[in-house]
Amino acid sequence: MVTIRKDTPVNLASAFEEAVTSKNGYVKESIRKLEEKYGATTKLIDEPILNVVLTDYQSKIDNQADNLSGLLDQVTGALSKAVQDENTNN
Repeated sequence: MVTIRKDTPVNLASAFEEAVTSKNGYVKESIRKLEEKYGATTKLIDEPILNVVLTDYQSKIDNQADNLSGLLDQVTGALSKAVQDENTNN
């Protein structure tokens, strides 16, 4: 998950305050906990410029990149636009 914001940094580490435990792997439960914490924080802050995920697993995040190149293209485009918008605010 990559999120680009204009307002405030958001730390989602607290999603793992309680360790993920499993007998069948950790990835799916880790994704669930991370997305759950992300959803809870979106109620308190402005919408991000971009939020995108790259995963082979089911995700609640609507914007899913097909591959690493697609993810990097989206991030580069969003950052370029954010920097351009910032330059016009001077």
